[in-house]
Amino acid sequence: MLLWIIHDQMMVLVGDCSDREEGAADGLISFSINGHKELCAIHKPGGVSISVPVILQASALASSRASMLHQLLAESLRTLEERVKADRLARLEVLRKVHQLGLRSIIKKAESLPSANEKNKSTSVGVDRDDPMLAWGTPHSSHINQDSLKS
Repeated sequence: MLLWIIHDQMMVLVGDCSDREEGAADGLISFSINGHKELCAIHKPGGVSISVPVILQASALASSRASMLHQLLAESLRTLEERVKADRLARLEVLRKVHQLGLRSIIKKAESLPSANEKNKSTSVGVDRDDPMLAWGTPHSSHINQDSLKS
């Protein structure tokens, strides 16, 4: 978007204006230019009149700006595509390494571990989950009314 400010009979064109600049403008004109430097649309909402030579000058400025922006966008997309490709290759490499380790070795390790039933039968030093004193439903001795114990 370009705007123009008329001051002492001199016109100043401002490209990609800020809100403050837009508020001080005497008129606005927007150009839509594609990546092939083709003018697709012009929009001039009201404001003071503008001459044809100034419109042509503004169009040339907008075209050079659009060309630079399209180039910047293409470079950014190329960089993003390279990063996505590198990330994808890294993830595939991790999957290849996991596959090389072999699922068979993982399955053998899992089969060698004792099942849940075998764990309960073994005499381990761990906590017995079936112990009634550890159950949440069993009241703790500190919650028992001491007067009821005396009678």
